[in-house]
Amino acid sequence: MFGTPPKFRAELLDAPIAELGMYWLGVRCTDRCNRTSYIPLKLMAARRGGRMRLRAVVKRLRCEHCKTPPASAWLTDYPVEGGGHGGQVATWRVELLPDAADGGD
Repeated sequence: MFGTPPKFRAELLDAPIAELGMYWLGVRCTDRCNRTSYIPLKLMAARRGGRMRLRAVVKRLRCEHCKTPPASAWLTDYPVEGGGHGGQVATWRVELLPDAADGGD
């Protein structure tokens, strides 16, 4: 499903993560440590249970290093910014934070 346009943001946030297994969750920490991570939702669904909604996942996110909630989070089809292996780049990105965790859209 690479390159498939994503659903509307509200639908993504309410979807079980097992249904989003082909996508990646990108997370950027606050200025405190300014780290960026990409989490494969397929792996998260296998480890945490696929019925968990993406909104609940985003709400629980914390930086592994400084333990603060992320400054931003997004869903994407490829986990690299600016070109990856073989020049592949993400074809879309849906911003989920700052307001996804508090239920706003």
